[in-house]
Amino acid sequence: MQTIRLAELSDVPDILNIYKPFVTDSIVSFEYDVPSLQEMTDRINQIINIKKYPFIVLEKDEKVVAYAYASTYKERIAYQWNVEVSVYVSPECQKQGVGRKLYSILLNMIRELGYYNAIAVIALPHDASVGLHESFGFSCILVTKNAGYKLGAWRDVGWWQLPLRSIENDQQPTAPTKPSSHDMIKILEKAKNQQ
Repeated sequence: MQTIRLAELSDVPDILNIYKPFVTDSIVSFEYDVPSLQEMTDRINQIINIKKYPFIVLEKDEKVVAYAYASTYKERIAYQWNVEVSVYVSPECQKQGVGRKLYSILLNMIRELGYYNAIAVIALPHDASVGLHESFGFSCILVTKNAGYKLGAWRDVGWWQLPLRSIENDQQPTAPTKPSSHDMIKILEKAKNQQ
């Protein structure tokens, strides 16, 4: 049985196990070293408890096998209407629609919270990730050539953007919502029903 729910700090060991091969065996993450359990706990705490972004997990047989989250796109205040989005799926659950299911819910959640653009940063080449993002309507807006050196070669990075709402002239937007944990649960349930 599959369950999609908000991430909790107790999920960090499973999340770290999912993330580890993306660091050690691929170009997906530009990190060279796998973060420690404490470092990953601090990162996730920052996302869910300090910054108040959605971070969701998919459990299969009571084990977290995939996760997706939104995070700060850029720190300057004028960027506050944008979020960077990411999804990671354990190797044994890839190509089963798990990433698509999580992304669909995550994108519904960030729309509900009032964000205007979702940005995905993809190390290239990565046909599966590009295909997933483009299937949701993301379009490539920039490719930075030779952006990082990983696994013995220079790697390009692509920036994909998905507009989440229309922008009317230069009307000043309302700041995105930073919900309480209780409200985030309601937003998740609403997003799951919109699938």
